[in-house]
Amino acid sequence: MDQIKDVYVLDDEIKRLKNQNQLLEEYEGPVYNHIFRKKRGQAVLDIGCNNGMKTVERFDRKEIESVTGIEYHKELVAFANTRYKGEKFVFYQADLEDSGLEMVLKKDMKEKKITGYDVINISFVLMHLKEPEKLLCRLKKYLKKNGTMMIIDAEDRFSTMVPDEQKRMKLFLDICQRDPLSGNRHSGEKIKRYLKKSGYHKIVVHSKCVNAKEKEKEKKELIFDTFFSYLPLDYAYLCETEPEDSDYFGIKRKVKQHYAIFRKEFVEKSVYVACGVMIFTCCR
Repeated sequence: MDQIKDVYVLDDEIKRLKNQNQLLEEYEGPVYNHIFRKKRGQAVLDIGCNNGMKTVERFDRKEIESVTGIEYHKELVAFANTRYKGEKFVFYQADLEDSGLEMVLKKDMKEKKITGYDVINISFVLMHLKEPEKLLCRLKKYLKKNGTMMIIDAEDRFSTMVPDEQKRMKLFLDICQRDPLSGNRHSGEKIKRYLKKSGYHKIVVHSKCVNAKEKEKEKKELIFDTFFSYLPLDYAYLCETEPEDSDYFGIKRKVKQHYAIFRKEFVEKSVYVACGVMIFTCCR
């Protein structure tokens, strides 16, 4: 998880995450409703809980008895526990690619007197890992038999803007892919294979993209802010922290040159837009 940087605790990023949460509700909400339908006393593990806000929005429901959030960044965990910790919610810091994760989960299960989690949620996390398959294998033993894992991750091959004569969508997708803070933009297409290899079953793909029609301006704004608004901030940060890498300065200039007009075309013109977000569920 060495690509996690201080940029993720800045106000602009927190605002972007709020927009992302609002956007995704339309797509993930029905899936969560199906998972928790006619259930009681559920124990949930939320991997990559950030500052806890989305964890509470998703899982503060009567079917759920306890929610454990795991986050890499200590500042975000501290914020989450200060704001949301209580009888239902608790948050822990752990590196998902380190053995300390399992120590945290064993401690949490012992305190809650549970043998495993009914639901494990992994949202936009696998794309940031060096070896995502290893995490899926490690988490399997903490998911109850017939429990459900839900995964949300990016997949740019489903991203498009039509019409796009100047190919600005292609330009900005390439800029995203060259941004190390943005993670693996083609993570989604590999997840089904990882799940099968790790021994999960009942694998279902619920969604491949978020999209908006020509006149859905407000939704287009949410999509653009979710998928592209972080780029000026990221490349400013990269130029500051890695000044020896001249490529970052060149990309920063491209972003500055094309960003405003790309946003205008994306949001205001009569175009159809889609950005790849894959939603999976599977069972142990």
